Amino acid sequence: ERFVDDVSNWYIRRSRRRFYSFDEAAFRTLWYALVQAVRGIAPVMPFLAEHLWQGLVAGPCEDAPRSVHLAGWPTAAEGLADALVAEVGEVRRVVELGYRARSASGLKLRQPLRRLVVQGAPLVAEHLDEISSELRVKDVELGDVEATELTVRPNLPLLGPKLGKELGAVRAALESGDFEELADGGFLAAGHEL
Repeated sequence: ERFVDDVSNWYIRRSRRRFYSFDEAAFRTLWYALVQAVRGIAPVMPFLAEHLWQGLVAGPCEDAPRSVHLAGWPTAAEGLADALVAEVGEVRRVVELGYRARSASGLKLRQPLRRLVVQGAPLVAEHLDEISSELRVKDVELGDVEATELTVRPNLPLLGPKLGKELGAVRAALESGDFEELADGGFLAAGHEL
């Protein structure tokens, strides 16, 4: 499922212009990914894999095995660019969070935004243009986000027996945001260290 999402919702959508201009490298990359996927699903979905193999490989390629079941198991390429895979994963995570932020704010994707600040994703530095075009933002920067909001929710079953009657005051302080964050990761609310 993740593979199909990666291919259709990311690679094909991001490479749409390359496909429209009949870029051979884009088509070869897509073909290679699909052929390897067909080889991978062959033991589990033999008839579907064979049907796809006949259309993708056996017909167009003269030297290819007649059947996907004669082709062997796909192997991972040597020297796979793990760094690039990590970068693209982080870019996709930033884009996903950007979509969520737009949705939560009620901003449609058609509406371009002036600026986006990305914090905590150092691997996306080489891909700011992709983030910009994907989220329709004019300027994407790496830096510290100026506005953050911290919400603390009490674990009532744990704190109830511990605090007793004081639980109501602690709960009200946490809900109103009247608490301090301590250096050890705890919180001070209504005179109680949590």
